[in-house]
Parts: sequence; structure tokens; C-alpha cells
Amino acid sequence: MFTALNLTISPDTIAQNRPANGQEQSNGLNVFLDCHRMWCEMDHIRLEIPYVNWVRDREVADVHILATRQGTGGGSEFIFNFIGLRAFEGISDTLRYNTSRTDVRNEEREGQTRTLQMGLMRFVAGTPAARNISISYDAPTRQEQVRASPEHDPWNYWIFRISANGNVDAESLERHYRLGGNVSANRTTDNWIIRVSARGRFEEDRYKYEDYPDSVGVYNNNTASANARVIRSVADHWGAGVRASVGNSVRYNQDLFARFATGIEYSVFPYAESTRRSFTILYTLGVAGFDYEEMTIFEQTSEILLQQELEVALGYVQPWGNIGGDLEATTYLHDLGLHRVELSIGMSIRITRGLDFNYGGSVARIKDQIYLSGEGVSTDEILLSRRARGTDFEVGMGFGFSYTFGSIFNNAVNPRMEDFR
Repeated sequence: MFTALNLTISPDTIAQNRPANGQEQSNGLNVFLDCHRMWCEMDHIRLEIPYVNWVRDREVADVHILATRQGTGGGSEFIFNFIGLRAFEGISDTLRYNTSRTDVRNEEREGQTRTLQMGLMRFVAGTPAARNISISYDAPTRQEQVRASPEHDPWNYWIFRISANGNVDAESLERHYRLGGNVSANRTTDNWIIRVSARGRFEEDRYKYEDYPDSVGVYNNNTASANARVIRSVADHWGAGVRASVGNSVRYNQDLFARFATGIEYSVFPYAESTRRSFTILYTLGVAGFDYEEMTIFEQTSEILLQQELEVALGYVQPWGNIGGDLEATTYLHDLGLHRVELSIGMSIRITRGLDFNYGGSVARIKDQIYLSGEGVSTDEILLSRRARGTDFEVGMGFGFSYTFGSIFNNAVNPRMEDFR
């Protein structure tokens, strides 16, 4: 976070001899900004940094900027990896920028732009544009210095959030009502993560039937839940914690559910590298209790069970794209036949210049539906997706290719009639 130090890089001379909007810089630095994994306001960045050529393919770039993001206790940390290509092969750097949850969009984009400016200077220094760059330093005031390094945090790193939402859709024969809200409290330090949240949602659908004008079908789906997690950093590769949850679920036939579990995780790579590569193994053991709305297919109205879970997750974010996978297995200890195993994979790969391949998919073996109602599911509940139905598996997938060709430059900014479609 740029607090005590405020370094401003301003292209003063370029402002006088600025190239026309969208015109490429002769002998300029070609930069590919890879923001697929986070939000970047490209128009603002292109306008504020006009002394490089922004290109849309890393194959023609001199610098590939790989941008990633991770959450922090009070906001977000943006990580910009500057990777030199062609004449700058072997030169690399990493800069970070931190935001607060209370930062507005303008503050966030200005911080990103300033970080990009500073990171690009070592590369711009070797181009003709360097003679038009001036660097100035704004010394922080005493008040800013004190604010940057507070001796006491009155909130003790706690961040609170409250939100509410709702909507109504109506027509002559139908009415749909939705109202929801949630509250959360989070505290993140180097050694601890504490997350507490609660949410509720009211849903009601009303239908009039043309054949029976005096009758109205009313369907409710009201849910509420509360969750808590406490995680302790054990070492660079280890973490341990506990989690608890309580709530209800109409879909899963649960008037009340309550879960408590302890877990331990091992990370093959240090957690500090998690935005670029991760390989983790997580094991949890806990107890789950259920009070069912209707008697289940196992003739239970309530029960308390021991449950265990094993999860192996892999993720890579590299200049050639990103790939990730997750294998998760859960089972009840009293009957290992009641289990669920799910494999999920997602990837985005640059095959060649301008050609990208994207894929996401999952497959699950489902044998743990102890909550299914013994009374069956009505036709209305099926059509409205109110109740889960028995199944042995779930499969989902999506894929696509994209190919872009034409000019390599991406400098132009023209916001006229953006909503004219």
C-alpha cells in the first residue's frame, strides 16, 4: 500500500507532444496487460500511460504484465508480475498494491495505474520515450505518516459488513417476491483468520390458474444460516482451524442443520506463492446434526452423524494461461457407502498467437443423499426446483475457443455511445 511513500510518475513532456488517441509509439515498448483474473479499467490505464504500446497478444509484447488478486482482511491485494520478453528476456519484477474495503473505484484504479507506472519504468528506461519522462516525489505530511503506521487500531483488524436486497416481479397471473440480507465480521492477521457471517432469504411465488380463477398457488422457500471459521497459520506450509454452521434448507428437507468440524491443511508450495501456484491437501473431521421437515427415505426424522472430508486442490497461473483442479471426497463414518466424490477442472490456455482455449467441467458420484424425503417430491416442487431429487451422479461442462486477428495495437480509447446497442 502506498502510504508513507507517494511516488508520482508523470509524462509531462508527453502531454505536450502526446500521440493521437490510438496511434502507436514509434520504437515504443509493447506491453501486454493480462487482467483476465481480476478487474482492470483498461481505458483509464491506456489514457494515463500513453508512452507505451498496449498490445493484445503476448507474442508481440516486450513486457507481459500478469495481474492477480487475493483477498486480505481489510480489502484486496493486487499483484503485478512484470515479465520481460524478447530484448528484455530474463528481466522480471513483482509489485503489490493493497486496497481497503472502503476504497471507491477511482481510488482503486488510481492505485493500479500508479503501480503499473512504477513497474514499467525499468523497461521504458531503455526506449526513446525515456527522455520524455519526469519523476517527482511528494513527501508525506506528518499526519499521513502517523496514519500510515498507527500505534493502535481501535477496531483491532475487525471488518464488518451489512447488506440487504430485494425485488418484486409481477404480472397478471404471477407474483414473485424476494428479500434477503446478510451480516459479516472478518479479522485477518498474519497468524489468524476469523470469519463470522449470517444470512437470510425470503422467497414467495404466487400463481393464479386460468382454469381455476378463485385459487392461488403459494410457494415459499425461506432459508437462513450462520457460519463461523477460525484458522491458525501453523507454518509456511501448514494451517489448522475449526468451522461451524447452523441453518435450515427447504431444498434439502432440513428444518435445522448444525455442523462442526476441525481441519488441517498442507500446502506443497509456500502460501506466499498462492496467487501464482498452489497445491494443497485438506482433511477435516466433524459432526453433523439434522432435524428433517419430512421423514427421510431412511426413516429418520432427526440424526447426528460423524463426517470426514479430504480435498486435494491444484492451481497454476502462468503467462501461457491458467489451470486448476479440485478433487473432493466426503463420507459419513457410520457407513462409508454414504459418500460423495467430485472432480472439478478449469483452464484457460493460449494455444498460439490470438488463439485461446477455455474449459470448465465437473463430475460427481453422489451416494450421500440421506436428506431425501420419504414422501417423494411433487410435480410443482420439481418444476420450481424446490426439492432435491435422488441421483447417482452430476456432470457439467463448458468449453470454447476464441481467435482474434488484425492489428496488434490496443491503444485507442473511444467511449462514445457505449450504451448504443
